[in-house]
Amino acid sequence: MPGIAHEMPIELIRNRPETALELLRCVKRIELPPFAAARVESADSTQPSPIEFRADSVVVVRDETGTAVMAVIVEASRAGTPGSGSAGRFMSRR
Repeated sequence: MPGIAHEMPIELIRNRPETALELLRCVKRIELPPFAAARVESADSTQPSPIEFRADSVVVVRDETGTAVMAVIVEASRAGTPGSGSAGRFMSRR
């Protein structure tokens, strides 16, 4: 069961999705596309096969017409957790 150290960063992003974008820009130096809105959407990535994928949070960035221009998948992990490799993982797709 995830503890507060895992859930708190995710809750911050759920309450303010722009936080994920700011982290991508500032920490990972990823250039963001122009956008009008960012909102948290379903983090369930389950496929028809028996494999189930769930993200901690998913932020979708939309332009002024409502078209998705970028999606950010957020996975929180603590530094020093065996096998984590980093203090957090961000994956983005344009």
